[in-house]
Parts: sequence; structure tokens; C-alpha cells
Amino acid sequence: MTMNILKTKAGMAIIGIIVIGLGTLVYIKSTSQTTYDTVKVTRADLSEEVSVSGRVKSARSVNLAFEKGGKVGSVYVKTGDRVAVGKPLVSIDASELLSLYRGAEANVLVEKSRLDEVLRGPRKEEVSISETKVKNAELVLLDKREALANTLTDAYTKSDDAVRNKTEKLFNNSRSSSPKFIPQIANSQLETTIETQRLALEQVLIFWRKSLDTMSLDGMTLVTVESKKNLEQVRMFLDNVAMAVNSMTPNIGSTQATIDGYRTDLITARNNINASISAVSGADGQVRSGLIALELAKNDLALLLSGNTSEQVSVQKSKYDQVVANAENYQAQIRKTIIYSPIEGVVTNVEAKVGEIFPANTVAVSVISASDFHIEVNVPEADISKILVGNTAEVTLDAYGQSELFPSVVILIDPAETIIDGVPTYKVTLKFTQKDARVRSGMTANITIKNNPHIQVLSVPSRVVFEKAGEKYVKVVGGKDEIIEKKVTTGIRSSNGALEIVSGLEEGEEVVFATKN
Repeated sequence: MTMNILKTKAGMAIIGIIVIGLGTLVYIKSTSQTTYDTVKVTRADLSEEVSVSGRVKSARSVNLAFEKGGKVGSVYVKTGDRVAVGKPLVSIDASELLSLYRGAEANVLVEKSRLDEVLRGPRKEEVSISETKVKNAELVLLDKREALANTLTDAYTKSDDAVRNKTEKLFNNSRSSSPKFIPQIANSQLETTIETQRLALEQVLIFWRKSLDTMSLDGMTLVTVESKKNLEQVRMFLDNVAMAVNSMTPNIGSTQATIDGYRTDLITARNNINASISAVSGADGQVRSGLIALELAKNDLALLLSGNTSEQVSVQKSKYDQVVANAENYQAQIRKTIIYSPIEGVVTNVEAKVGEIFPANTVAVSVISASDFHIEVNVPEADISKILVGNTAEVTLDAYGQSELFPSVVILIDPAETIIDGVPTYKVTLKFTQKDARVRSGMTANITIKNNPHIQVLSVPSRVVFEKAGEKYVKVVGGKDEIIEKKVTTGIRSSNGALEIVSGLEEGEEVVFATKN
């Protein structure tokens, strides 16, 4: 019944209307034996498409760390805070660097003043002042040398008392060539060491006294070095004697009171020697600083008297440049104790905590861009050849459904492969062409990348094309419903199954779609 209606004029008219509406004519040719479904060759816009899924990511993401570790002084932001370019994020304690910087700045002022003096040339008043400084430095040095001489003498006196008085009761024949340590201790090696040290110290004290008696200002340095060595020998001797006495126990020859007396004397002697070691080092340091001060004063005077020569200007200019560079170095280090945001964005992570010692080259804070986002997808190798930088794409986000489109464009294709589940893929990056406040990092994106657009080309369904002897053919309906094979040249294949016909067919020709017996 249905077939009869379709064969009427009214039925054919209905079919014609449907075909016109769809833009593609599919109709049935019949013979007594075979029925053919056909489709007309039409013109259409075709393009190759690749459909993939990916994730929205911030276009800029930075992990920030300190170049040098230190104690965290301040944390200015927390996770989720929006920050502008140059906003301080985290800092480490810079008090030591600040102190060094202030000292360096002071040196800059000193050397700048000296440079100005060199450039200006000496004045009588300045020469007089500089000469006075030299004299004062000489007097100060003389006082410090006398103080050192007194300190060396006192050190000898305390060493003599410690060796020849405080420990005298512990030896027989202490000043002879065979001093004998009286207390009986279990450690024979220690006893032998003590006796050997006592023998050596007797000679040390003799020569030390002679050195002090014949010491001159010029020879004070050698006597000081000798005295430091002598004090160290005395200290080691007292340490060993104290170790031996501390191991003693009361017996018939040595009561507890006697042992306690030994210990008291040794404590006094050791304290005196330790104090002398510190005093000699301090006094020696004072003399050295006095020598340096005198040398500087003499140099300043010589610099004034030398006049405004190019060589002197060059030397002082170099000194000034060095201290300036040193101050700038500290200033640069201070700047590095603060991490500033290099981008406008949102803080995503803060690892640094106030008060903790934070290591260098460890991420302290992370920031992502607040508005610039891109999409990263992994495209299988089978489809990567269909994608070029600059290709447009239609993007939908799961968060907003399939109806909301976010236009994008391909901006980067990684040349190196990434293996995922054993399949080579290539990372493709797309950029949103329009800023949209709805887009957020981490959203799932569904992307259709379009490439190689062909406008209004002849097309047929790809399934009507078949191969024979290496050539491509289609079957067309000829006169008297005759089926003819035509060789064709094809172009691109669209994702919807349409195939471009480059040559071999004309628009409107009917191509066999299916055959039914």
C-alpha cells in the first residue's frame, strides 16, 4: 500500500519536497530484479576535525624559591590571595645582611671623602691634622705594646706559680733532671707523660724568663709567639696533672683533705693559665690593631703629601669603586631575601612558615595567572598530522554543558612524543581567543580542532567510494537506469563521513549508495 502511494504524483511531490529540504537527494531506482539507493553529488564545506579532551591550565604558573636559605622572617600572603606584579610574598631574616650593608655604606662614605681629598689636594690644616693622627697612633701603639709586655710578664709569673708552686707538692726533685710524680695512679703512661712535661717546663721557664728580660719593642712579636706556645704547654701539663689527681683515692700517704688541697691548687692554676692565654691573645690583638691604625694614619699622611697625581687619584678611585661594589653586593643580597610576585595572579600554595629555617632552591610559594588560561591535550599520533598551529577549535567545558562554546586556537605542538598507555601522543596547547571569567584552572574541556577547510567543494558519503586495482571508483546511474563505474580523485575526509571529490564527478550526478536485490 505504501509503495503504491509513493508511485503516485502526490507521493512523488512529497518526496521532492523532503529532498529539497535536506539538500541531498536520495531516491530509489527499481528494475524487476534490483533496487538502488542513490545520493546526489552536492557541494558542501568540509574540514578535517580532531576531537579530544583535556584540562584547562593557567597560562602562567610560577614556583618561587630563595637563592639562599635562612630563617623565615615574614609571610605576607596566604593561599587564595590575589597578588599584583611586585607584591612581596615571603621574606627571610636579613638583619645580618643589613648590618653588613650599613658597614659597607659607611666605608663608601669614608672612601668617597678620601677621594674628594685626593682630587682637591692637601691643605695645611689637613696635613697638620694627619700628622697629629700619626703621632697619636704611635702613642696608642706604644701604650698597647707596654700593656702587652706587662701581660706577657704576668703570664710568665702565673705559669711559674702554676708549675713551680701549685704543683710542687706533687713531685720529688721537681727541678732536677729526673722529677718524680709522687701520687700513685693506675695509669703509668699518664704518670710518665706528666714527668716528661715537668722536665721540659723547667727549661721552658728558664728560657722564657731570659726572653722577657731581653725583649725589645721590635722583638716583642717573637716573644709573644713564644709565650703563647709556652702557655699552651703549661695548660696541657696542668690538664694531665688534674686528670691524675682526680683519679686519686684516699690512702695512708694521701688523705682526702690532702687530695682536696691538690685539686684546689690545680683549679686556681688552670684558671690563671686560661686567663693568661686570653689576656695575651687580647693584648696581642690590640697591638696588631694599633699597628694597622698607625699604618693607615701614615698612609693617609703620605697620600696628602703626595699631591693630586693621576696615579693617586686612580688608586683612590679604585678603592672607592671596590667599596661601592661591596655595598651594592650586600644590597643585592638583601633584595634576594624577599620573594616578589613576577605575575598578577592567585597564590596557590605557601610552604614557608614564619620562624622556620627554609632551605635554598626549595619552593616557598606558588602563583598562577588569574585570567590567562590555556588547554593542554594529548593527541594520538594517528591524528597529529591533521593539526597545525593556528587551527581554530570549538571548546565546551563540562562545567557549562555542550551548548556553551569557548572559541580557541592551537598555539603550540610539542615536537617530542609522550607515551600514554603504550601509545605515542603529542601535547597540543590551545589558547582561548576571548577572555571569559567563567573559565577556571582544572576544568575538563572537550575540544574539536578544525583543519584544512575546503569551501563549497563537491562531496559524497565516503562509503560510496571503493577501490579497484589501486584506483578509486564510484557507481553512478546512467541513462535507462544503467549503472556505470566512474574513476574519481578524492580529497579530504570530514569527520562526519563526507569525502571531497576532486575530479571524476559533476554536481547533481546520482551515485549509488546501496544495492538491494
